[in-house]
Amino acid sequence: DTLGPLEVPAEAAPAAPAGVTTAALFRPLAAGLALQQMGTALCYPQVPYLVLNHGGTVTDVSRVVIAGNAAAAVGSLAMGIVSDRLGRRRAMTAVTASATACFALLGRAGTLPQLAAARVLGGICGGLLPIAQSCISDVASAAERPAYFGRLSAVVSLGYIVGPLLNIFMQGMLGLPIERVIQLGALLPALSCAIIVFMLPATNGKDSKEDGSGGSSIENERGDAAGAGKAEDVSMSAPTQSTPSRASGLGGRLRIAPEYLLLANSMFTMFALSGCIDGVYAVFLKERFGLASKALSGIYAFNGLLVGCLNVFALKHMVRALGSHMMLVAANVIASVGLASIAMAQQTTLHFASFCLYITAFSLGDVAFVSLLTSYVDSSRIGRLFGMKVALDSMARIAAPAIASRLFQQSQTLPFLCGAAFPLMSAVFPFTLWMRKRRAAREAETHVAVAV
Repeated sequence: DTLGPLEVPAEAAPAAPAGVTTAALFRPLAAGLALQQMGTALCYPQVPYLVLNHGGTVTDVSRVVIAGNAAAAVGSLAMGIVSDRLGRRRAMTAVTASATACFALLGRAGTLPQLAAARVLGGICGGLLPIAQSCISDVASAAERPAYFGRLSAVVSLGYIVGPLLNIFMQGMLGLPIERVIQLGALLPALSCAIIVFMLPATNGKDSKEDGSGGSSIENERGDAAGAGKAEDVSMSAPTQSTPSRASGLGGRLRIAPEYLLLANSMFTMFALSGCIDGVYAVFLKERFGLASKALSGIYAFNGLLVGCLNVFALKHMVRALGSHMMLVAANVIASVGLASIAMAQQTTLHFASFCLYITAFSLGDVAFVSLLTSYVDSSRIGRLFGMKVALDSMARIAAPAIASRLFQQSQTLPFLCGAAFPLMSAVFPFTLWMRKRRAAREAETHVAVAV
């Protein structure tokens, strides 16, 4: 037994229907996710321009964006619970249907309240990615999960590349107005919804009831950790959950459940990203280097390609070399260095290299986080945990830009230097879990030796 003193085996996960393999699941799942993300990347960046076209101000833009993020915070948590209790496919259908309605209404909105209401509708059912990750967790073995989570991240990157390109094509080459572009963008989540309804196989017992098929053991057992990486991660391959009310046996101390430490890690890193990159980076880039939005779009596209390639071709090897815990620690530390370098770099080339370093570390760390979370949490609870992650991230997206803008008024580099502290502090959480597991392994060896 290599489980820590506070870690007990979780209840059995709901079984997927017989014959559902990870590869068979991934194809329609990736197609649906790609279309949804293309629509998101095509339509949501146009919302500020819609607000301004209707006579709104920068304050009105902030209000509409905050309304959408607040709705996403509530909706993601609720939809995570729905996916656990009613089935992944039903939850994903609701998400894509709400996105379709949101984009259609955004293109037809005639007033600012209508724009805000449409944006709230788009966020009220949360996002598709957390539920897609839950589907992979239902079916994939511990050894497969890092690679498939990386591929999902690559699909998201693809969506954020193709979406803006579609916008450039429709507005620049076809001469369509923004409203018409967004209305056409509603077709993308509509197609995603159709793929999910008609092609996506059931992945948990709740979905199986829709088809009238009984659940049975899946082809890839969740507890199989063969080839999962270093020995330190093999002990976590079986799903576990923490029992905070139990004493640790070392002085009777109580410890925070592993999943909540990981959620804190996610919120801290998202706070830095939202404040520094989403909040003030575009203004920083313009004032320091005189570069406009085209340069920003170019660097985003390049980073999307870079992150996608790393997720597909290199991530599983990195996890095997470091283990999921230390992979997340390393990603957080490198992200901190990247943010500090963004603030200090004076040359354009060095600055963009620092930006790439930060974005790459953040993206790889996010995949390592997802893989690690699924090793601690049973599939019957993973949907709501992913929903809680998105809810916490949405709250960070609401607060961080306001704080970063105030710091930016004092000094252009201050938001990035302060933001660098957050991923550095986040590294403490996975490192703490790694230390717990190492100590538990030593205690288990001692117990075996005493028993012999």
